[in-house]
Amino acid sequence: VLQTLSGFAGDFVVATAGPDLESIISGKGAGACEYSKKHKTYVLNIDIGGGTSNFALFHNGDVVDTGCMDIGGRLIKIDKNRIITYISPKIQKIAPTLTIGTELNEQNASPIIEKMVMALMQGANITKRDELFELFVTNKGIAEHHKIECISFSGGVSDYIYNNTYDELYKYGDIGVMLGKAIYNSPLETKYKLIKASETIRATVVGAGTHTTEISGSTITYTESVLPLKNLPVLKLTEADEDNLAEAIHKKIEWYKADNKIDRLAIAFKSVKPPNFTEVTKYAESIVKSTKMLSPLVVVTENDIAKALGQAIQSKTSSPIVCIDGIELSNGDYIDIGKPIADGAVVPVVIKTLVFN
Repeated sequence: VLQTLSGFAGDFVVATAGPDLESIISGKGAGACEYSKKHKTYVLNIDIGGGTSNFALFHNGDVVDTGCMDIGGRLIKIDKNRIITYISPKIQKIAPTLTIGTELNEQNASPIIEKMVMALMQGANITKRDELFELFVTNKGIAEHHKIECISFSGGVSDYIYNNTYDELYKYGDIGVMLGKAIYNSPLETKYKLIKASETIRATVVGAGTHTTEISGSTITYTESVLPLKNLPVLKLTEADEDNLAEAIHKKIEWYKADNKIDRLAIAFKSVKPPNFTEVTKYAESIVKSTKMLSPLVVVTENDIAKALGQAIQSKTSSPIVCIDGIELSNGDYIDIGKPIADGAVVPVVIKTLVFN
């Protein structure tokens, strides 16, 4: 059904997003990415939903790192009489005496909420990490060495971080309002500069909602037999990543793996320096070294180097390749690359909308 739906006129992609990709997209939708670019600063966005908290760290509009923790507003559910109907397994580990069928109140909920906030603080590099972080982390956290200057929140819980009115603590049949209140009264609000998210509960949807068409530059290299290509996720590297391209690709390609596998991906970067022959060769060696699992190998650059870079890559691999330039992409984008037009001089590129399952 997903594959069929994504095929309608090539207008959109239906994708299941892993925690890293969802972190990136919610951070973009919340405005953290744009704020980091406008103010040339480091912004950590935490998207707190029902079951998870997705972390994305941005600097100058680029994704620096991602993380995810199993912390959210619906890890405990209650009925209209405040009787507990569900407790997540991780909550049961920190609150073994809390049981389904008992009444939830501030007295028995507060110690649990406090530990959840402590874990979030560890995830945001405010306090030292311990076994609490290890319990709640989903796959990985933001690396501890990263600099953080600003923080923003999105997701359903964020409305009760920015809007500190707590008249109905149990209005949604869960602990979301209490979690928002506890975050509001914690160092998560004060350690870094707090930024009001441009979107809160709709952040992921807004971050996914892009759809544009562009034409590549004319200095390109491609294996025509592999075109057209459809629904390629984009891994965008930062300007800093270009100093050690192989290591950056090797690290960030993990964001896009499903069941520890990946075979389709577009590697995108800017090429900040006007490259000479030595630098183009170094780019090519780094890309081939770190993308052996990808076929075809798709590389997209903003600046005009695709012809030379593509030919350098071709000399180092037998895999089919597509190397195009003149296209600006971001992490979280999906692209289509069409068949060559204008006597093979250019290819059409569609940057796709995401619809999440």
